[in-house]
Amino acid sequence: MKHEPRVVGYTVLGALGLLVGLAASEPAAVAFGAAFLLPIVYGLAAPRPVLPDSDIALSHERVLEGDAVEVRLKLAASATVDWLELEFRVPARARMLEGEQRLVLRLAASEVRTLRYRIQYPRWGVYPVGALRLLGAHRLLTVRSSAERDPARLVRVYPHLARLRRLVKPLATRPASGSRPTGASGEGIEF
Repeated sequence: MKHEPRVVGYTVLGALGLLVGLAASEPAAVAFGAAFLLPIVYGLAAPRPVLPDSDIALSHERVLEGDAVEVRLKLAASATVDWLELEFRVPARARMLEGEQRLVLRLAASEVRTLRYRIQYPRWGVYPVGALRLLGAHRLLTVRSSAERDPARLVRVYPHLARLRRLVKPLATRPASGSRPTGASGEGIEF
């Protein structure tokens, strides 16, 4: 559980107002201090936010280089989350074509929300889908909880046939007629 820096600032201002008001017998200063302390007490008494469950589904796990993959991120909240910051980070060489990388949402209890992303992988290789960072906060942003989730899903990006042919050239070729070379040499004509 982490406290926001504003909690410390509000607490200091509230305590200072109370101390000055009591020392100087000024009710206005006490009211000033209480105005800062009441939201802090309310916020700290609230339960810690429960982050939603997340699941990632891919349209394709194997694509050719340059093709895009549709990623569906499903968030299922078991409890109400007043402030949910979501950041979906893609790998370094990938590009996000559709979808917002950072979002702020509010999810009600038992609400399921699906977010769609399109990611393009320009070079061949094996890529992780992406990393997901969730940060949930109370309504007054006094108490928060966060989680980093790295799904174990991988996207395999294969090169185009022309790239493979440029990459690996045969050492020797043999001429053959027909669709297949013969398995054993012998007399006659094979069809």
